[in-house]
Amino acid sequence: MAYQVPSDPHHDDEANQAPVRNLYSPLLATNTEAREVALQKMPQTRPYDPERDFLYIGNSTFYNFCEACGRDDWPSATRRLALALPVVDRGVWLPIAMKHLPRLESISIVYPKTAGDIDRLERVAVPRSGYRVLRPLTQEERDAVHVTADFWAENIFDPLHVVWRKSLSEHVDSARDDLSVNARREKVPSWSHETQRLCFDVVCFDRIS
Repeated sequence: MAYQVPSDPHHDDEANQAPVRNLYSPLLATNTEAREVALQKMPQTRPYDPERDFLYIGNSTFYNFCEACGRDDWPSATRRLALALPVVDRGVWLPIAMKHLPRLESISIVYPKTAGDIDRLERVAVPRSGYRVLRPLTQEERDAVHVTADFWAENIFDPLHVVWRKSLSEHVDSARDDLSVNARREKVPSWSHETQRLCFDVVCFDRIS
């Protein structure tokens, strides 16, 4: 399950008590009587659990999260970080925040769709209702997605026109390489350039009701 960091910076210290919707109980797969009991007794929400839940960072919450990492205690428990695709371009800021995430084990890039070309800044639509579940992209989906860029970058002399189109694996590799450079500079405890300790994955929101 995924918990989304709130956009209001005054509430991000409550993440360790934030509600996450329960997706499933094994009792729902049993007989009718047990299923009815499960539906009546199973709570609709539970507290965010950094041991098994993703902490999702979207466009509007990235800088709040970075500030919270250096200010509050709750981010230090984060194990699974999920970044919206546009956030990946902010690689300089992320390692600064990661200095305060000693238990971080994985970074997942959340893509807005599972086929076709995707602009590097395309917004990820977070489900407004129901369960917020992140799932890995299938191999077929990984082969079907390409990330594109077409923008003007500032340069010392003249603006530089940047245009590229990368496969999903190329995009993840480039994101990992960029993060590696900055992580070494910031001496991030969870990052090891030699062992590539952090796992990287590609995911999307599962559109279930």
